[in-house]
Amino acid sequence: MTLDSHLDCRAAFQNPLGALSRRQTVYQSLEEPLLIHGVPRREREERITRLMDLTGLPGSARDRLPRSLSGGQRQRVAIARALMLDTGILICDEPLSALDVSIQAQIVKLFVSLQKELGLTVVMISHDLAVVREMCSDVTVMYLGGTMEAGETETLFEHPQHPYTQALLSSVPSPDPQIEAERSRIILEGDPPSPMDPPPGCSFHTRCQRTQDRCRVETPLLKKDSKGNTVACHFAG
Repeated sequence: MTLDSHLDCRAAFQNPLGALSRRQTVYQSLEEPLLIHGVPRREREERITRLMDLTGLPGSARDRLPRSLSGGQRQRVAIARALMLDTGILICDEPLSALDVSIQAQIVKLFVSLQKELGLTVVMISHDLAVVREMCSDVTVMYLGGTMEAGETETLFEHPQHPYTQALLSSVPSPDPQIEAERSRIILEGDPPSPMDPPPGCSFHTRCQRTQDRCRVETPLLKKDSKGNTVACHFAG
């Protein structure tokens, strides 16, 4: 049986223990989407075995319940289940935040491997800028639900144009003690406005150090900058 995958989209969530049924074994969780779509038994077995292998799950995990797995193993089960129906796009909503740092690195490597092996498109929603830089070819920086800046990852990280992007990147610590001691951070003052009642004009103007009268009344449009990225700021640079 061939499933239409070119428009198929699935998600991997922040808390795998909450996303998995605590009463189903790993095998049952992985088999369920295939049963719903009427995949024959032999093909179900083949797919489950292949996805467990691709996601680094040992065969001994098949009959175990989520509570008996480590956090990293649970996330691997959630990822394998999301990919069970030949998913073309995988949306990952903070999939690493509930994991230890060492396990996070393993899951990042897993995502990169799956991208190459399956030709998978991964949409990563994350506040971890190191993970974004490691995994993503393109980045969109959002504030109050709107796009502030978007473009190719390395260009955006090396040449941020929007003041919000610059503030975010300035908060990332450097592993070099000398650079860390000399660098300056951009400290944003005040609290973010409510997304339910955003301010007029530029949504970032209440916290921006460059705010002028125009920012308070005119919403900036996304425009190409000199580096090829798009920026929504009247005074980008």
